[in-house]
Amino acid sequence: MAARPAAGGAPDSPAKIGLDRAGFGRLRGSAFQVRATSGALKTVVLDDVTEYQRAAGIENFSIRFTHDAEAPLTQGTYRFSHPQMGDFDLFIVPQPASAARCGYVAVFNRLV
Repeated sequence: MAARPAAGGAPDSPAKIGLDRAGFGRLRGSAFQVRATSGALKTVVLDDVTEYQRAAGIENFSIRFTHDAEAPLTQGTYRFSHPQMGDFDLFIVPQPASAARCGYVAVFNRLV
């Protein structure tokens, strides 16, 4: 799985929406805060949620974020935060977006 709750096994703040395809789908177009390795907070926007072929008992989907092209994030695990999801760690991979925007993708393969 690409995401995990903050250290300790539970989110730092109560999660109102699950870290699943339906949860991310409800938040499409929403802003998330990301803590960069420098400690700076960046705002990214959840642009897309793509569901892949379903197999029995497995949920497969990806999410795509974008933000301004200044100081792009590198591939790695970052702390994300959203008022309706709480805080969670997420592994992201940079993806081309546009000259003015950076894109990031996270892929989920989770048992349901």
